[in-house]
Amino acid sequence: MPVTSDVERALAAARELKAKAFKGTEFEEAATQKRQEVAEAPPAKQGWSAASWQRAQSWASSGSHDSYDDWWAKDSWDSWSWWGAGSWSQGQWDSWGHDDKNAAEQENPMQRVQGLLRRGHTIDQLSEQDLQLVVQSIDKAKARQKVEDAAGTTEGSPEAEGSKTKEAEAANKDAKAEEGEKPAQEGEQKESKEARKKRLHARNMRYYRSLESPFTPKEIKKMAEDADSTEKSVLFESWLQSGENWAKSTLLVRLRNRNSNTKRGLRKWLFRTDMVTKFGEQVTQMMIDAKLADADRLKKEVRYHPDCPKEKEDPYSLQHMPRVPTDVVVPIYEKVDGTLKEVETTVPVLDVHELLDYLHSNLDLVCPPGKANEYWQHMKQCGNPHALNFPGGDDHIPFSLYGDECSLGEPKDKVTGIYVSLTLFKPKMAKYREFLIFAMQDAVMIHDGLRTLVPVLRHIVWSCNVAFQGKYPSCNAAGEELPPSKQKLAGQIFAGGCKYACAELKGDWKWHERVLRLQHTPVSTKCCFLCKAEAQDSCSFQYTCFFKLWYRLHSYHGLCQPLRIPTCGIMIQAVGPRGSPLSFLPLAS
Repeated sequence: MPVTSDVERALAAARELKAKAFKGTEFEEAATQKRQEVAEAPPAKQGWSAASWQRAQSWASSGSHDSYDDWWAKDSWDSWSWWGAGSWSQGQWDSWGHDDKNAAEQENPMQRVQGLLRRGHTIDQLSEQDLQLVVQSIDKAKARQKVEDAAGTTEGSPEAEGSKTKEAEAANKDAKAEEGEKPAQEGEQKESKEARKKRLHARNMRYYRSLESPFTPKEIKKMAEDADSTEKSVLFESWLQSGENWAKSTLLVRLRNRNSNTKRGLRKWLFRTDMVTKFGEQVTQMMIDAKLADADRLKKEVRYHPDCPKEKEDPYSLQHMPRVPTDVVVPIYEKVDGTLKEVETTVPVLDVHELLDYLHSNLDLVCPPGKANEYWQHMKQCGNPHALNFPGGDDHIPFSLYGDECSLGEPKDKVTGIYVSLTLFKPKMAKYREFLIFAMQDAVMIHDGLRTLVPVLRHIVWSCNVAFQGKYPSCNAAGEELPPSKQKLAGQIFAGGCKYACAELKGDWKWHERVLRLQHTPVSTKCCFLCKAEAQDSCSFQYTCFFKLWYRLHSYHGLCQPLRIPTCGIMIQAVGPRGSPLSFLPLAS
């Protein structure tokens, strides 16, 4: 609307004054500024906008020159009442039933000013008289305050003045805090209702994308893959504390230091008695209960005592009592004063029958009866001589003897070992089917005439024959009394009534040549084990046709009947038991 510049300045000052109302010193400063502007400004010219709010005569009282705003400014809505007995002869609604109150308000202009401010009208709706009234009230209040301050400065001490100043500042701060608290609370409520859900969802999506980002450190990704609920919380808190930047996270620093190549301590396993000595009975029991209740910690941080009778042993772990090896006396080479001499010593050999019964009873390696029957029937149908002349029944569980040597470190540093395996037991890894019963360093063995291996092989044959009978022996291989550790099981039948029979001899050519004492071998002059062919030019039996199979070649020579291979009678006795378990066939010459 078209108004003069003086009126515009007055309205602007009034807006600022109302915005700074009830704010202590700021209120007084605004009032002082307004007073100066009004005093310096020339009388404002009446425009049509100001005249539009004035009436020549008010409908409330004839001849009244009060404006619309003046009429409303004389009272507030909270003073309206129809129960007072008064008159409105002066043209004022607030005089009805409020004569005493009206007189009091006229005596106290500050209350009228406060009524104007509480009314809620905009600055544009206030008249110039109302604005002047506000400015005058503020000037009077400021002058009164100056008089009181001067009196306090004259009569009071500097300490009192300082305390009053501090109290005034504290009151101003409290007033400001109360006024600013409501808008802040309203803003928080508004955010929590409208945007909180979206804000949290966006933050969570940024977090999960950060775990899959190619720029995320590998240590953080590795921890997030195998993280449980507690570790996930640690990751999220670390991400928030680092400002959503993994590179600035303290967790990343700790993970990189933990994965470094620096030397660190090793986990130390303690028995319960050691824990009680170190931590006390109560703390030890709490630690054990906590680990037993957690499935992950139970697998990694709890182990049973190795001598606990309730512990179920692993098939490939260290075997304990009563699987006690038998000491067998054998001759070996020993260096004495720089020369090799033959001496006698004892070597441990695990009994085959005890091992087989242990696998069945303790480790649950039970062969189904139908499988053993199918095996022997198949061997007989194929015309296997050993199966056709087998003295046992089809319920005998077949097992194998396997011999070989391996190098330890240097090629010449070798060890010879003999193993037992269940023929029909086929695990995924072949090494899990072989069980060692004898091992010895090859350098100290006397290979001439198998002088070192013969006593060991005789004991193994005796133990195989005991397994064939299916009952624990009452004496050892020499007919002597058993040691106390083995007398407890003397005469007892094997678990499940099982009986075992050696069905296979396994090994490479070197092992078979050494143990079976073969004369026809691939590395000897007599290279064929089916005929008299020799690896020399003077022999009349030579390979002349290289396009026929070996059996056709021998048929061409008319030597289809195979030679009888001289073998070790001890191994024949182990493969096909006959006669007394204590009777051994002599070695073939």
